[in-house]
Amino acid sequence: MMLEQILLVGHCVPDTFMLKSKMQQLFPDVAVNATNDQSDLAAKADDKTLLLVNRVLDGMFDVEGGIELIGKMAQESTAPKMMLISNFAESQDQAVNVGAIKGFGKSELGSPETEDKLRKVVQA
Repeated sequence: MMLEQILLVGHCVPDTFMLKSKMQQLFPDVAVNATNDQSDLAAKADDKTLLLVNRVLDGMFDVEGGIELIGKMAQESTAPKMMLISNFAESQDQAVNVGAIKGFGKSELGSPETEDKLRKVVQA
């Protein structure tokens, strides 16, 4: 079952544009949206969504960082699939430990490995 939405969480405007462009190129049949607000996130995210969560959240959220947000959302019964966007291996490990699928850094966005990783999650 293909996911219905990719939601970009807590990214600045230039990064949102870059990520959204790449996701639309890879997955033209999947809605790609962005949020920088906790209540908007709660309204948009469900178990048919992949969240691409920034390590350092930009916007109005109930938590300080992306890893904490992933840990909090992973507790929900309808938790979305979540990946951390970070170049730091330690941060990726922390995110996986609290419920994320191993993500990637912005510098890896165009790599074949990252594209394969995303396809496996979105088209699962």
